Amino acid sequence: MFMPVRSGFRVRCVASPWTLLVDLLMHATLSLPVAAQVPLPSGTAEAHDFVEVPPLGVPQRRPQRLFGTNCPGPTTPWSYQWLFDLPTGAPARVKAIAMRRADRPGTPALAAPAFTVTAQMWMGHSRVRAAEVSYLYATHRAADYRQVMSERVVSFPSVQWRSDGDYPFSYRLPLTSPFALGLGNSALVELRVSATTLCLNQIHPTLGYLDSWVAALPPGFVYYPAAPFGVGCAPAGGPVPDIIAINSVVTIGQRGAWIHWLTGNDYTSSLTVFAVGSSSQSWGGTNLPLSLDAYGAPGCSLYNSIDWTVPLLNPTAQFKTCAVAVPMDPGLVGMPLYVQGLRLHPAFNAMGLITTNALQLRIQGFADSWMATSMWTDPSAFGSGVPSGGGPTGPVLMLDGR
Repeated sequence: MFMPVRSGFRVRCVASPWTLLVDLLMHATLSLPVAAQVPLPSGTAEAHDFVEVPPLGVPQRRPQRLFGTNCPGPTTPWSYQWLFDLPTGAPARVKAIAMRRADRPGTPALAAPAFTVTAQMWMGHSRVRAAEVSYLYATHRAADYRQVMSERVVSFPSVQWRSDGDYPFSYRLPLTSPFALGLGNSALVELRVSATTLCLNQIHPTLGYLDSWVAALPPGFVYYPAAPFGVGCAPAGGPVPDIIAINSVVTIGQRGAWIHWLTGNDYTSSLTVFAVGSSSQSWGGTNLPLSLDAYGAPGCSLYNSIDWTVPLLNPTAQFKTCAVAVPMDPGLVGMPLYVQGLRLHPAFNAMGLITTNALQLRIQGFADSWMATSMWTDPSAFGSGVPSGGGPTGPVLMLDGR
């Protein structure tokens, strides 16, 4: 059986609805994915002035927006984690992190406006490489992770247009205290932006972008849309639940498909579980689909094996979403993956369980990542470990030791 993460969950037979219910509850709370661990090399780099990550000569560049909001109105706090492999020649002590302007096709010969951001920053070495990043970003942080910039207002200057696009690293975030880097390690930078004066709706739509890197799809990449099958079952007096794939691409070593539960939370105290498996034919010796009529859940069925569950991206929201990810293992490419939603509450039916339809996904491959991003918008989630977006991409950063 395909077991990409730690899990002691097995079902050889279903003796009673209570056995299944208890197993599901225990598995949902105890069997979370574990990020891969890699040893950190020892040694320190010699002192250098600065280095760019990824290197500026690396292709696959695409300008992206990082700062800015529509005005008037408050800024929604953004928090980012950028994880990257340290290149040779990285400064021994980083004193600032800087970014630079980039132009999209059609950008007019205009200056990018000056603006301010209110931000704070953390740094650390990483326990995983950029190609192995998972959505549990808190597990990436090594023991030296710490805050390196206290919350402050940082002013960014206006940047004049250049015909050659060779812009300086003008957007500089000075560290409150320098951070020491190790040679050959992977590192991470986390930035939380709580306010900005860059009004995107008051400047040209192609201004306000930063130089960024994006991963290239490997040769022969084929997009496989999610294939739904089966039907959900309704709680007493409620609607039939459905799940859909907002993004159906699951790539090895990267945060993957977003699965969304379409109906709202039937009871505020109910428990939502997204079950992921490698089979839609059998589970622990039991043929699938498995009707739950005899266990007190009329019309409900299990459509896929429950090899592991995934945590919710938005546990307090009415409509639940999760992200399905798999480890960096090329042997998984091409394998099918199945997802079904389960919700538990004693008022639903005699078993206290309702189920959704199921989705079939297919695991894809990705080229090596120089950099990976996790991004989340809920300020209360900062540091807790579940982001709302990201993937194999990120802004080109200057690690400045000057």
